[in-house]
Amino acid sequence: MTLNINARLLKHNSLSGIPRYIQGILKGLDARNFEYTLLYPDKKLNVIKAHLWEQFILPGRSKNSLLWSPANSGPFRVHNQVVTVHDVLHVDRPDLHVNSFLAGKLYKFMYPRLFKNCLGILTVSNYTKSRIMELYKIPSEKIKVVYETPADIFKPCSESEIKAVREKYKLTQDRGYVLSLGSLDIKKNLKNLIKAWQILDNYIKKDFDLILSGQEVERMTLERLELDKIPDGVKFTGFVDDKDLPALYSGASLFIFPSLYEGFGLPPVEAMSCGAPVIVSNATSLPEICGDGALQVDPYDIESIAAGIKSVLEDNSLAESLRAKGLARSKFFSWEHEIDEHIEFFRRFI
Repeated sequence: MTLNINARLLKHNSLSGIPRYIQGILKGLDARNFEYTLLYPDKKLNVIKAHLWEQFILPGRSKNSLLWSPANSGPFRVHNQVVTVHDVLHVDRPDLHVNSFLAGKLYKFMYPRLFKNCLGILTVSNYTKSRIMELYKIPSEKIKVVYETPADIFKPCSESEIKAVREKYKLTQDRGYVLSLGSLDIKKNLKNLIKAWQILDNYIKKDFDLILSGQEVERMTLERLELDKIPDGVKFTGFVDDKDLPALYSGASLFIFPSLYEGFGLPPVEAMSCGAPVIVSNATSLPEICGDGALQVDPYDIESIAAGIKSVLEDNSLAESLRAKGLARSKFFSWEHEIDEHIEFFRRFI
């Protein structure tokens, strides 16, 4: 019996977040010569039609084999299935998601049935495991925690690589920068980050820029942050190619990730792997994942975020300590271990 993989999300999404996780696991399965079959719609579907395909077409295509649904959802009537749950944001904190109403309705209906009926659940942090157990009364032994791992491209880059990326994204060569990755999701908390930047001392902003990366971040800022203008020193790169991210991380004076909710939080681990000093919020899974490799701030407190930024930019010894601790912490996440744990879990049911 081979493994069937619910590849609905992989076929029709850019390689960020969950699709990147799936690609990493597929690479590992290939390296282990583990047989699998990708199942996905024959043509591109909108979100609603893709979910309908998953519930009504996919079960018929996955008969007699174990199905792995790696992206937070799956056909809830299929028993012979393992599902990966990255977070339960839509149910736990629907106020932090852009499409909260429709998504909340869908997942509130699907999750109890999916979690009860499937054979096993993979999840990416003990935090997410605890939320699944509390919200749905799922026994601990049904859930296996396997941490995500950054791709092997995430490592400290040379000065020439950093300079080239600065030129590509039009970053001033003689100024430091604080980097953050964002999206349309409210949970990324860019509003409080920008407000924290505004109250920083001018002498800090004289030497550093706040760089916000993400395809739609600038549009979100203009529409939602209720600002008369973009604050001085705040710049937008737009979408950043995966191949450019290691150098962008490596060149940062500080990487900050003040998210309100994360099931895992891969960008801080990527940044630590590249030797950047890192600040994260003290919320949800981030303290568990980052440990002492990152400075923690209260994401709901603008003063706390500003104080964290100021402390790292003003104190070279603190910045160097965070670089060293972050690099050490990043070694805790092993791609080989991640793949082995997935295969062990799949074989439990095949």
